Amino acid sequence: LAPTIQSVTYLDSRTTPLTSAKYGDWVMIRGTNLATTYKVDFNTVPTPDSLYYADDSSITVRIPPVLPDPVNNPITVTTKHGTATYNFRILQPAPEISGFDPMAGPAGTQVTIRGNYFRGVSEVRFDNTVTPVVSNTSTQVVVNAPAGVTAAYIFVTTPVGSARSAIAYGFRYPVYEDVLT
Repeated sequence: LAPTIQSVTYLDSRTTPLTSAKYGDWVMIRGTNLATTYKVDFNTVPTPDSLYYADDSSITVRIPPVLPDPVNNPITVTTKHGTATYNFRILQPAPEISGFDPMAGPAGTQVTIRGNYFRGVSEVRFDNTVTPVVSNTSTQVVVNAPAGVTAAYIFVTTPVGSARSAIAYGFRYPVYEDVLT
């Protein structure tokens, strides 16, 4: 018979279905006809064979540490008798800012913010001033320093939280010297 997935729980609370889990968590996939499972994917990312165990009604598995989406990562179980997919929210950790470069500059300066868990960036702010994202990857976000701000902490927001830089970005305005002739 084809497999079915009915719910996902934590290992220590097997009767309480989850609405979401986090990257790297150990979970139990509850369903039917799961004993012949030979593949478990989280949004196309396969779990190594050594990180799951299946019987007829459950699969104990560790969610991979990195997934393609910051929130929506469906679970697909493949058995000898078919495939079942379960839409599930697996959340990346909140963003982390480790630093930025340059440390200061005038409005319009391109600033590279380094860190982790930047998938799905929805907003970057210098204190309360929002600035558009030029580009981003899971480990860096590039923005242009906004006008009208002299010094500010940098905030990065994703679907699962926000992070604030440890130090403030300090804007340097051009210095004009009077030249006596």
